[in-house]
Amino acid sequence: MSITRIFPQASTATTNTIDVTPQRPLARRRLVDSELRASREHARRLTALYGPCTPATAAAWDAVEEILAMKADRRIEQVTAFQIYCQENPDAPEARIYDV
Repeated sequence: MSITRIFPQASTATTNTIDVTPQRPLARRRLVDSELRASREHARRLTALYGPCTPATAAAWDAVEEILAMKADRRIEQVTAFQIYCQENPDAPEARIYDV
């Protein structure tokens, strides 16, 4: 997942793409969940301020729907506690894979 930001303040509009994809699935799930929570809160605030029939409100709720669709498409599998332990402690004897 990446975030593209446009900076119109400069003499010419510049874009900056930031890769925010964490390496661990659990961290990725938390990032998507926090992004979803923030988008919902933003959409609710815009709805309260401007009403449900404005373009800004519609765009905010579209962003929420896009995040929900992305989350449904990815379907991050359930990670067991042992898998989390192995990811956080790759040098642990339990996490090592041996070729015999």
